[in-house]
Formats: sequence, structure tokens, C-alpha cells
Amino acid sequence: GIIGVGRVGSNVAKRLQAFDMNTIGYDPYIPEERGRQLGVKLVDLDPLLAQSDYITLHVPLTEETRSMIGSDEIGKMKNGVRIVNACRGAVIDVQALAESLRTGKVASAGIDVFPEEPLKPENNPFLAMKNVCLTPHLGASTREAQVGVAVDVAAGVAAALRGEPVATAVNASPITKHTLSVIKPYFDLCERMGNMGIYLAEGRISQITVEYTGELIKTETAPLTTAVVKGMLSPILQETVNYVNAPGIAERRHMDIREIKGGKDPYFSTAVTVTIHTDQGTHTITGVLFDGKEARIVRIDGYRVDLTPKGYFLLAPHEDKPGMIGQMATILGEAGININGMQVGQTTTEGTNMMAVALEKDIPNDVLLKLKSIHGILDIKVIHCEHQ
Repeated sequence: GIIGVGRVGSNVAKRLQAFDMNTIGYDPYIPEERGRQLGVKLVDLDPLLAQSDYITLHVPLTEETRSMIGSDEIGKMKNGVRIVNACRGAVIDVQALAESLRTGKVASAGIDVFPEEPLKPENNPFLAMKNVCLTPHLGASTREAQVGVAVDVAAGVAAALRGEPVATAVNASPITKHTLSVIKPYFDLCERMGNMGIYLAEGRISQITVEYTGELIKTETAPLTTAVVKGMLSPILQETVNYVNAPGIAERRHMDIREIKGGKDPYFSTAVTVTIHTDQGTHTITGVLFDGKEARIVRIDGYRVDLTPKGYFLLAPHEDKPGMIGQMATILGEAGININGMQVGQTTTEGTNMMAVALEKDIPNDVLLKLKSIHGILDIKVIHCEHQ
């Protein structure tokens, strides 16, 4: 079982398959078509835990993946399972893994990464265990790797000086000064819209459509579309995502990136609308610039809002009835979470509104569960919008 079927996980799959191993994977951001191409059957996390004889982790450390393997998850695994963690130490609960190794629930483990590095012997339970193989977070920190990198760089520079193609070169499309002057104010808006989109979307992303109106119709907007993709991929990937490699990463993940120009926004002279299609539905975000510089979100899934896309905020579609705002504010206040701003977005559909609440900090899971239990709340999404 491979948890995280990105660049590293997919290469691990190829090597496992060379030994005739059946490979299954868990990665909510990989389309099923990509899984079929890799020969990896994509499943949810619980089935992977229950079916796997070997479990290897290849995920970035995010709020979603921190301690994603704890005592409950280990309890769902086969007796005698073997675990390999070579991504980030904090994705596994160290004490839970140590206890399972002592009892034999986990037969053995290979660990290259630790919550605190360098490893402190007095705080690590694995050093005295004979069924654990430890390595010091090697990564590329071997003499062979360092020499290989130096040789590759030197060969690339020499090839460029000879006017020859450079196999390892990564190039971005050129942008004229005029085009840059038009689109530059929109970069931050587009990246933040993509950032929001990954928190809104559920399931595997198959298509991202970016629609431009107004002054953006007649200019080159590919860099802005790349900004959307960069903002969407950065929070979920361990590798650095930038304006050069973002399109290639999206292509490898079989995300269909499309641009639409034309049409007219009913309320704004120039607007950018991002639509995210997944196997579980579609979400749409519209953003504009106020006074040509201030990024604002003006529509989310048809609800009219006026949000500055920065920091933490939650979005809560709900039934249009008295008391909804009061209940929400009470729970947040009791949890010591300050509300920086609140508004209610309306839509053309009668009977439903959407609360948009700007928060001082993130919401703990127990508080989130209380909010979701409010009668009349249809859904809640917590957004952490930042410039990557």
C-alpha cells in the first residue's frame, strides 16, 4: 500500500511492481486514470490499511497529513504489517508506532525521518528495537548524490555554452513588458483563488477552467492561469511548485487546464472565474481587483460575497432561518477564536445563504464538529488562504 502517489510514490510503485507486488494507493489528488497508468489501484485510506502487507508513506507534511497514522489507523492494519516512512517524521504518531512494534502488531519498520531532527537518542524509542531499521534522513545527502548533482550541473552549463540543448533546463514562456504591465496586478489574486480552490474541492481534480473577462480578454493570460494552478498545488505537494513547473506537474497529474475568454460579468468590468471539476462535483470562485490593486472574492459557488482572500476563514452554506449566526458565533467565542469579520452571502436560490467568517486562527477539529452539528448547517469548509 502506497500512501501518496505523487512523483516519489509513483516511482516506488514501479519498483515494487518489478518484484510482482500488487500495488494499491491512497492519494485524493490523483485522478483514477493516472492510477491505472501507474498500475496502482486507488482506494480510500481505510481499505489500504486493512489490505496491505507493506505500507510505505510518501506525502508532504501538512495539517491534513500530520499524525495521519496513529493508534486508530494502526489498529485497522493487518497483524504483522511492515511500515516504511521516508517522507516526514510527523505523519506517524511515534509512540503509537513504537507500541505496535513492541506488541508485534507491526512486524517491523523502516524509518528515515523523525519529528525532531537530528535524532535525539534519549527521546527516541526505536533505537533499542531490533525490528526497526533507522537511517539519518539521507535524501540527497550522500557523497554519490552530491557528485552526481555537480556533474549534471557542469554538463548542463557546458552544453548551454556550446549552444546545445540542455536536457535538464526548465524554461518559462516569455512575457512582453506590455503584457506584464497589464496582468501583473492579477498574479496575487489568481494564486490566492487557486489556493482557496484546493480547500473547497473534494475528490480528485480532473479539470480546472479559468475564465477571463474585460481587459484580460485581449492579453496573454497563460501566466495567470499558471498562478491559479500554482496556488492550488502548493498546499498539497511536498515538492516546490513555481511558475515554471506548475503546468508540468498538473499535466502529470492528468489535470485538464483550460482558459476561456469572452463573455461579460454581470457586475464587474473585469473578473477572473476559476471552476474546479472533481469526481465529486464542481466549485466556482470569482475574483476581481478593487481600484486595480486590492484582491477581492465576490462569488463562491453562486453565493455573492465580498472577501479579502487572506488568512483563515470558514464558509458555511446554511438554511435561511433565524439564529444561525448567533449559534456559530457562540461556539467560536466559547473556543476562544476571535471573529475578524462576518457576512452572509446570498444566492438566487431561495432558502439558503452562506456565512463567510474571517478568523484570527485555525479551528480545532472538536470545534469544527460542534459547528457542523448546528441544525441547518449544510456544509462547512475551513480555508487557509495564503500566498505560497
